[in-house]
Formats: sequence, structure tokens, C-alpha cells
Amino acid sequence: PRVCDGEVTMEEDGDGGGLAGRLCVEQMVKDEAPDENGAQAVWRSDLRFGSVPTEGGGAMLTKKSRPGDRYRGYGCVVLAAGYGVRFRRSVENDVSGVFSGLLDTPKPLLPVGGRPIIAWWIDDALDAGISPENIRVVVNGKDEGVFRAALAQYNTLPMLSDKTTTAESRTGAVFAVLLAVNDLLEKSLCERVIVVAGDTLMLGTTFEEILDSHVRQSNPKGSAYAASIVGYNLRSRDDATKRGMLRLGKDDCGSELVSELVEKPKQDQISHLSRTASMPIYLFALKAVKLQLELFLEDKGNGPLEQRDAPGNFVAWLVSQGERIGLIRAQYRVDVGDLAGYKDALHLCGQNPARNMLHRRCDYAIGRALPRVSLLGNPSDGFGGSVVSLLTSSLGEAEVAMASKSPHHGFEFTCQNRPSTLGGLKDEVDSVGFPAGVQLLKAALIAFGETEYVQKHRLLYKAHGFRMSFHTSIPTMCGLAGSSALVLATLRCLCQFYGVPPESIASEREWPQLALDVETKYLQLHAGLQDRVVQVVGGVVYMKFEGPSYPARLHTFQRLNVGRLPTLFLVRYARSPSDTVHRPLRKRWDDREPAVLRIMSELDKISQAGRNLFLEGDGTHDVDRRQLADLMDATFDRRLELLGGDVLGAEVVELVDILRRYNVACNLAGSGGAIVCLSRSASQDFSGLHAEIADGLLKNAIELAPSVATSLPSLCGEQNRRQTERRASN
Repeated sequence: PRVCDGEVTMEEDGDGGGLAGRLCVEQMVKDEAPDENGAQAVWRSDLRFGSVPTEGGGAMLTKKSRPGDRYRGYGCVVLAAGYGVRFRRSVENDVSGVFSGLLDTPKPLLPVGGRPIIAWWIDDALDAGISPENIRVVVNGKDEGVFRAALAQYNTLPMLSDKTTTAESRTGAVFAVLLAVNDLLEKSLCERVIVVAGDTLMLGTTFEEILDSHVRQSNPKGSAYAASIVGYNLRSRDDATKRGMLRLGKDDCGSELVSELVEKPKQDQISHLSRTASMPIYLFALKAVKLQLELFLEDKGNGPLEQRDAPGNFVAWLVSQGERIGLIRAQYRVDVGDLAGYKDALHLCGQNPARNMLHRRCDYAIGRALPRVSLLGNPSDGFGGSVVSLLTSSLGEAEVAMASKSPHHGFEFTCQNRPSTLGGLKDEVDSVGFPAGVQLLKAALIAFGETEYVQKHRLLYKAHGFRMSFHTSIPTMCGLAGSSALVLATLRCLCQFYGVPPESIASEREWPQLALDVETKYLQLHAGLQDRVVQVVGGVVYMKFEGPSYPARLHTFQRLNVGRLPTLFLVRYARSPSDTVHRPLRKRWDDREPAVLRIMSELDKISQAGRNLFLEGDGTHDVDRRQLADLMDATFDRRLELLGGDVLGAEVVELVDILRRYNVACNLAGSGGAIVCLSRSASQDFSGLHAEIADGLLKNAIELAPSVATSLPSLCGEQNRRQTERRASN
């Protein structure tokens, strides 16, 4: 049922599964006056029934406020006139074929979180109180009809075309901004305008927060700055050459100003710039920017199109003219420039489905998981005791992608790697085994389908089709939990594809067991919880297990402060399967061999001492480097005593001896194949060690970047649900 202007209509849900809708009634509270911003209380009664469960067992009353006139002086321009040449090329080069259906889709219309990217911006603007007549979408002439059809629900929204029909004839983004500004000046009453790129997403910061910051930067006569730009801190300096980078200063009041903007700087330019990159989100005073845009285009009219194809170049030109440019900070940005960027958007934005996508299959979905590195403690959770491990983004990732297909297509499972040489085929077999990769995917689907939540809502009962493809870049036979990463990536992808909130499937504590069941229950493989716990929780994790049964049960886990972890490095050596380590050790454990029991107890004490290191002090400084190094060396020595040099291999024993001569502490990163290293001296970086050790043993060394469980997907999911509330209530 829907309530629209007092009339109730009955609708079936999209899957034909019976009446499953929402009854939304909004009624102004007559006895409550608007506040100073014109906001007035609205009570919403949200009644759910049919195949959608009622939350809390009944009606849900929530109080919300409307933005009123706070932002009614703003217009919004969404740029969507590009041709997506780079995105199209990346889709053509994608061997998996999962995303081939997007080949002719304009980037702003790519589906993310149950709606096109551009709809995120339009809904943001409408939710902020910007009037529809003050919003402009600028498209190219070739795709104008496609946009009008895709955005038919916004039928009152003005859409402008730049009249171009090919990428070669395009006029550039700055001209598109001027086109929209002229139209706004002619037909609207707004005084300021926010310009956004329709193929990017802003996460962790709301549209209203950006506008609030701009209001604070403005005085009653208009903006105190010629423009304001939104910026965010890059996670890695390696990305600086792909972004617009800022040099910052301060104004008389101490507020941040942009003193220079360099689009895609060269490597030698990065050092004098800040770590802050620009987002394609700009705010201008409407009347002033018209003249400035005209002067810029006149100045650059005879130059290459690239100078006029990025609004950032216009802002850089304003700085060169002596204009003051304000900075507004945001948390994070996803740039959907190519297929890799689109996968990032799916990964970050699809983990918490919007209300309108709950229990509905997505067109496309992505799931990812990272490898883990053991730092301290026992070699396996199968023998009780405790361990300290960390999740890292420096050693590749497992990725699973899904695309919806027609029912007659059925379920298709493929590997994204398509080797064309014998060596490539061997690498693939080393990575996922002959049938093991596809087996893991199929087992994960069965485990997902048999969860109580999926069974209750019958999500897999109706015939449908999909293509599922996987890829892993995690080094193989190094004991880095590559197989469990692939399982977890598959489960995450399935949650996104079927519109299921991950917390509905299992709690954080239960998710590792679900991932473990895929291998132990459905594939009859030997495995434990350790890898899955840190891959679910993220960061640096202390885990305590209960013995003596095999596998041991998880007793407790604790997140440790990842910011206190000093820089670590990983050195790879000859690969070795973990079973060569665990099989003989398991028999000795089952036989209750005294030496094994003693060493396992000592390893337990070592990991507990490491946990205490992270908990000492005020938490603002790195843990004591020398104490952590001693614990890492002690862990390796106990494991060498436990397993012997023949099992570990002469190569690893020799490598550890060499590294220790250079004051580097070492421990096995897993069951074998890689060593995690820590220099005892903070001033001794690994590049210096590499130069000192002449025999090339460190040629495969990698600096480890710990990866924490980001809150961005949940933030994005909350934004998604809030932004669709308005549409769901109409």
C-alpha cells in the first residue's frame, strides 16, 4: 500500500512475493511551531507487513525535521556530460565479463546501492531543501534521452544538454558549468551554487554538512571567498599524481585557504603540496562566477581541451588571479573513473542496502577480503592458547564480483584470471587449486542460502540467474589466509547482491564461524577460527582460544590500538603448503607430547605479553619497539624448537639469522612462506637494510600497511537509507 495525497494504492513487490509495502503517513504537528530555521516537526508512522518483517513488533514513530529555508538560496549543478572513455576501455579489458552489460552505460547512471550514482546527488540536494527548479543536470547530446528515461521520477528537474555527440567534439566541464549558471541566473532565485561531478561519491560527510560549512564561510552580502572547494586527506601519497592536490594557507581568522591547486601533479611537484586532495565539489556565488567563467574560457579558449575539461583548473586559475578560495573538509571520496573505481563504490556503498533494496537483487555486487599476518603467539588456533594477528592491505586481496542474469542463464562460476601461458596456468592452480576456487564459491553460496535469515525470507527460492567471478592477488602458500579471504569475500558479495544487511545474517562474533563452516562443514577441510576472526574484525586483534579439543573454540577477542603498531615489513621466501607444518604437529598434540604442551603454553604467555604492550600507557605513542621485537624473536625461537629446522626449512632459518645480524626481529607470518620483520631501531628503515644486505635476500620485501575495519560502509548505508526516506513516503 502507498499513501499519496490521501489516496491509498495497493502494489505488489518487485519479486511477486505478495504484498510487502509500507504505509507512511506524515502529519504536521499543528501545536508545534517551526523553529528559527523554519523546520517543523513531522511524525511518521511506518507500518510494515506482508513478506517484510515489522521492526520492533509494531508501528515505528520517529521525529524528523525539514530543512526549511536554510539552503533555499542555493542552486545545485550536477555535471554528467562526459563520455566515460576510460571507463569503457576498462570494461572492454575486463576478462571476467561480469560487467560487460555496463559497456554503454554513462558513468553517472551506474547503479550503486540500488540507484544510479547521480540519484545520490539529486536526492541529497532535495533532502537539503534545495528546490527542484534550482537544480540543473548537464548532459551531452548523445546520452540525453538515456538520462531522461533513467531520471523519469524527477520529471520536474531541468536538464540541459551541451549538444555534443562524440567525445572528440565535447566542450569540457567548465563550459557545462557556465551553461548551467546562465540558466540558473535566468530562471531561478538562488544566489549561490554547489557544483558536483555526477560520477563521484562522497562518503562519511553529508551534503548538509558541506552546505553548513559554506554558510559559515559566507557573510550577509555573499561569499567571503570567490569560491570554496571540498577536500579530503589522501590515504596514500601514491595516489597524489592522479588527483588535484592542494597547497594550503590560513586567512586572518585562521581558516584554511587554498593557495595552490595542481591537477595531477608530477612526482617532483608533490613535496611542496599538502596531503589534501580536492573533490569535484565546488561552491560559488552565482553572479560573480558567471563573469569569472567567461574570462577563464576566453583566456583558455585556444588551449588544449584538457585545460577546460576539469573545474579544478578553473579554481586553480582563480587562485592565480589572486582570488581567495576557501576549503571545506570531507572524509572520503570514491572516484568512479574506471572499472576499478566502480568496484570500490560497490564495495563501500553496497554493504548496507537501502530500504528500497532490502531483499531485492542488485544488478552488480562486489565482495572483498584481505590477508592476515600473525605477529605473536601460537602457530594455529587448533592448539588452544592465544595469538596476536593483524589485517593488511599490502599483500593483495580476494575479490568476488556478481552480475544479475536471466533465469535461463542459471548460476555461472568463473575465475577472473584467464591464463594464456603454461606458467600463468600454474600460478592460477597454485593460487586456488584445480577446482578449489569454484568449490569455495559454491560452498559459500550453499552456506549463505541455509542461514536462518535467508531461509526465512526465501531469497534464493525463486529461479534467477547470475554470473559470479573471483580473483585473488594474495600471495599463495605463504600462510596468509588466502582461502578464508576468498570465502569471506564471497559471503559479503552475496549479502550485497541479495540486499541483505550483513548483521542480519550473523553477529560480528558469529561471522567467523559462518565463514569457517564453508570449509569445514561443506568441504570437509581442516581449518580454525583465527584467520576468520581477524579478517572480520580488522586491524590488530588479540584472540584467546579454548583447548584442548581440535579445533579450539574462540573464547574471546580484543581489538588493539592499530595506531600504536610500529612499521613492519614482510619478506617472502620459498612457498610451502601449511599442511606440511600442521599435520605432524597435530598428531603430537593429540598424543599430548610434553614438549608440545610446554611450548604452546609459553607461546600463549608471549601473546598475552604482546596484548599488554598495546594496553600500556596513554595510547598516543607506538608500543615499545624493543619489547615487541623481543616477543617476535621469542615466538620464532619457540616455533623453531617446536617444529625443528627440517620442517621450517634451512632457507628460513638462514634468512632469520641474517636479519638478526642487522638488528631485525623476525617471526613467521603464517604457517610458512613469509616472515614478518621489525627493525629494533626506529631510524633504520628497510630501504637502508636492503642496500646493506648484498645477497638480495630482501628483493621481495614489502612494507605492511595495517587495514582497519572501516566505518564508511555503515555511514554510507545510513546516508542511503535516510536519503530514500523521502521517496518511500511519497
